[in-house]
Amino acid sequence: MNKINHFNDKVIEFKECFYERVKHPYLQKFIQDPVVDDDKILFLYMMLSEQQLPTKLVKECVLSSMLVQAALDTHEEVSLQNIKSDTIKKNHQLTVLAGDFYSSLYYFLLSKNNYISMIRVFSRSIQESNEHKMSVYKNKQSFEENSRDVRVIESVLLQNIANHFTLTSWSTFYEQFFFLKRFIFERNQLLYGKKLPLIRSFITDFISADTSDPLREEVLSKVLHVCQAHIDATRSELVALCDSFPKHKELLLDRIDRLMKDGHHFNEKVAEEG
Repeated sequence: MNKINHFNDKVIEFKECFYERVKHPYLQKFIQDPVVDDDKILFLYMMLSEQQLPTKLVKECVLSSMLVQAALDTHEEVSLQNIKSDTIKKNHQLTVLAGDFYSSLYYFLLSKNNYISMIRVFSRSIQESNEHKMSVYKNKQSFEENSRDVRVIESVLLQNIANHFTLTSWSTFYEQFFFLKRFIFERNQLLYGKKLPLIRSFITDFISADTSDPLREEVLSKVLHVCQAHIDATRSELVALCDSFPKHKELLLDRIDRLMKDGHHFNEKVAEEG
């Protein structure tokens, strides 16, 4: 329990530091603070803290990863549609600037301490993430192709950091866990009628290209059934991967279980509302 409390306290500490760094009074008038993923903070700190690295490097690597993710997520919120409203246009321009601001903060944080090799890791990750997002936006890919891209988009930064330190087991865990997290999220959004890229290609590949909106009840039921099979298979692979981390196995299994339970509770809630 003490170990769990320690890691939870670290997540809180990093989030407080992150929001202090991105605080900008003018931006806060127009756009919301970026949302951070507790699991990404937790897993990255968990990995780095056992590598006998300087405490300062661990802290700034985790913070930089949060800033890069915030930049990527913020830029993704910008609509590609032609906007005529001056108010909305200003909001979009500020959103772009906010993403650039977050990105500049990560670069400043690493460069002032001369962490050149880590800057290369982060820069390459940004490039790879954007390249795979462009592939997803084509909207004509198969489920397997979109799965490949989503795996990169959701965890490439953490994977590249792990690979930089030759921690391939962590890299594989990151890929599987955050793919599972994205898959569950998209499955849940489908229950609200939203077809996000992964599920949209999934429907086209496996359900005779039925793209009716909303999906017919029997088609939706079939989609959800096959989705659950993929989710369960990914969970089984993740549970097996946890054997590679005996010191952290209990906590990792707990996070996997929480992720699965959250998805289950969401399904129950939607069923009740329906």
